[in-house]
Amino acid sequence: NGRQVHTGIEFNASGRVTPELTVFGGVTLLDSEQQATGDPARDGRQKANVAKRRASVFVEYALTGTGLAFNGRWQYAASRPATDDNAVWVDGYHVFGLGARYSMAYAGTPLVFGLSVDNVLDKNYWKDVGGGYLHLGAPRTWTASLQASWR
Repeated sequence: NGRQVHTGIEFNASGRVTPELTVFGGVTLLDSEQQATGDPARDGRQKANVAKRRASVFVEYALTGTGLAFNGRWQYAASRPATDDNAVWVDGYHVFGLGARYSMAYAGTPLVFGLSVDNVLDKNYWKDVGGGYLHLGAPRTWTASLQASWR
């Protein structure tokens, strides 16, 4: 019911800083307002689960000639309302991740082995909220992977 008006700016950048170092990152500044909802408790309020500020950075450092690369990730979301009337809010959060990958070929088949850990600090945070639900972010999570490319 009604409208959501989102006004803001988003900036993203990516590129190689050096032949070994690649960086991807972004920042979003957003003002979200509910209008003409028919409910005075919601009109003019921030929409549930919409943070005014979000940011993320991914950095990868590849060791030249070894097939080995290391990466780090950071995600941030500011505090945001859990209800459309803004009566309940959840705290903002910072989440960090680390990883490594090793690329090689076996019998002509490119292989990539990966190991990563998300939410390194095992922080409890609300990833998504609103509509009567609270979705807890994942705890510290380890992931191992193997990717093969057949041609």
